[in-house]
Amino acid sequence: GLVASSKRMESNRNNAKKSTGPRTARGKSQARWNALKHGVFASQRLIRGEDVGAYQRLSQRVLAETTPRTAIECMLVDQIIGNLWRLKRVEQAERAYFEQIRALALARALRALSANELKLVPEIAESKNPSNGDCAEAMSRSVKQKLDAAADPDKLMLDAMASPERAFPYSTLEQIRRSLVRDILQNDGRLGKMRGQQMTIDASGSDNTAQTLNSLRPA
Repeated sequence: GLVASSKRMESNRNNAKKSTGPRTARGKSQARWNALKHGVFASQRLIRGEDVGAYQRLSQRVLAETTPRTAIECMLVDQIIGNLWRLKRVEQAERAYFEQIRALALARALRALSANELKLVPEIAESKNPSNGDCAEAMSRSVKQKLDAAADPDKLMLDAMASPERAFPYSTLEQIRRSLVRDILQNDGRLGKMRGQQMTIDASGSDNTAQTLNSLRPA
């Protein structure tokens, strides 16, 4: 009844207040990855913050290249457009992930600097030469080398691949990328196959849509 429902709602509110979400580093990493994954495979074609104009330009370019004429061709082209757009999301997610790794590596490098070395960081960031003589200039070069080494892309990649937790997002993004590319090529092949069959149909004057659909099914 109403009283029971009110008690249940109050209990749910109390439980929600007690929940703090994932607490461990692994749990937080997994939560961030889940959000990223759902963004890549969003049910709607565009997600908040994405460039509508860029999507429209991509759609127009693909439509101009493929010129679909039938409902089935339109379906295949629509899938190609969607997967090309998702491929851009994967690339953006990959860049964002490695930018996060780079920021963490730089933060570790900064924490390892001495107090005197830290004072030189603003001048290094602004590409200025230190004004306190040769000793400061030598220290500045040393600090810059440390920061450059920490942010080196090849080193970051090797470090990420050496850690199972860090390698997981990248390897999964790579699997998604390969799957999307495979689907794009398959649909492009199906589209070409349909065009060939349509030419045969046009020449014979017959229409066998069921046979065409069966030929598009994966082997």
